[in-house]
Amino acid sequence: MCRPGRRYVLSLLVVSLPLKGVMLLYNDTASAKDVRGSVARRGLCGDVFLVSTPVGARLADIKVDTSVRKWEIAFNVSLQGIKACEPYSLVVRITQKEHDVAEFKSAAFKPEDIFT
Repeated sequence: MCRPGRRYVLSLLVVSLPLKGVMLLYNDTASAKDVRGSVARRGLCGDVFLVSTPVGARLADIKVDTSVRKWEIAFNVSLQGIKACEPYSLVVRITQKEHDVAEFKSAAFKPEDIFT
């Protein structure tokens, strides 16, 4: 879609709609009357984020489970953008103050091996 280092224009169409076209207004406690729904504030109300992802194979939804009592660590990830029939392996490197503490490497696999 967009390439790093280039300029793009991002346009947004913002539409403000009331939750209901007709609402009940309770100004008088004795009775309610129908009033046309309206939106007091128009435009973007809150933060807007533009998120990018790299092209090609990548990890997503990374979860790390640790157990100090059992002295275990487990990694659960989902893979995105992987190509069929191409071999992959996952490598995890644990560092402390820029020094490698441990490294784990999975056996080579292909997408059809894990999605069947």
